[in-house]
Amino acid sequence: MRWIAVGTAMLAAALCLDHSWGGADDDIVFAGKLFTDIPNIGAVAISGTLTGGGVGYKNNTISISCFKDRGECYVSSIEQIGHNQMGRMQSVDIFPITKWSADEVVAI
Repeated sequence: MRWIAVGTAMLAAALCLDHSWGGADDDIVFAGKLFTDIPNIGAVAISGTLTGGGVGYKNNTISISCFKDRGECYVSSIEQIGHNQMGRMQSVDIFPITKWSADEVVAI
């Protein structure tokens, strides 16, 4: 019985050190996609992962927030650039809004 307890303790310690509960050590999981529209204050926001053939790094996340009264959209992002390596968080990019309607916000 003593060896079972020792073996169980050793297995638990090995699992804790392995850090592979949910997958490989290099798996990156960002928050899920989100869209928010707050029409009474004139704000929209969207965040999620960019996908498609032209995306350089598949592990990425982007956040875009637009404010009608300011006439601007703010964009920030981060991406994996190598094994266990994330790119640098840069300053927020600011884009002027050229169109704002109930169905569409355009910023260039």
